[in-house]
Amino acid sequence: MSTQSTEQLLSELARDLTPVRPIARLRSVLLGAAAIWLLASLVHWALGAPRPRTGAWGDPAFVAILVGLALTGAGALLTAVAAAVPGRDAAVRKGRGATLAGALLAFGAGAWAVALAEPQGTPASGFGPGLSCALRASALGVLPALLLCAFLARGVAQRLSLAVVFAAVGGLALGAVTVHTSCPYGGALHALLAHALTPFVAALWLALPLVGLTRSWAGRRSGPD
Repeated sequence: MSTQSTEQLLSELARDLTPVRPIARLRSVLLGAAAIWLLASLVHWALGAPRPRTGAWGDPAFVAILVGLALTGAGALLTAVAAAVPGRDAAVRKGRGATLAGALLAFGAGAWAVALAEPQGTPASGFGPGLSCALRASALGVLPALLLCAFLARGVAQRLSLAVVFAAVGGLALGAVTVHTSCPYGGALHALLAHALTPFVAALWLALPLVGLTRSWAGRRSGPD
């Protein structure tokens, strides 16, 4: 191959190259999601929501559910952001493992508390209070989830929809942490259904609109600059 043809080939290849879209560092995205959640929680309490309860901290089940929700949130968020960056398979596996461990801990502690609890009336575990806690957790968790969706829209996740679902679960788990620590209802069944299960149940109805929104953002950013 002549020098001229080689230079011509390289020139044609250079013309076909498109600018690479830079994406933020994983640590920065995770810290940003945590900061948004903390700010939303402070605003939540400043607007008159119940303050964090102190009387329940001596209950092992209460603490275990709290730890399980926090582990679920951290693991799911890590899974989502790592899925958007090539070569982060190890981080994805660690995130999924943490998510599963956190979910099992929260569910197990909640079920154990329900099994040991004495029969009570329905006010603490009725539909109204449970829906209220689920909605509060969703409102607090959707903001960090949206940040992760914006990050995913710039990344190269092979299974974008699944990554968005993890983002929703992670964000809502953080919201459930805030709700769990400030909920005025102390029933074991309420804690299981309205707190431990919220990140997964609420993520089901949030997943579809979040997936659509993320794909829309990704489509706009993949167009010509």
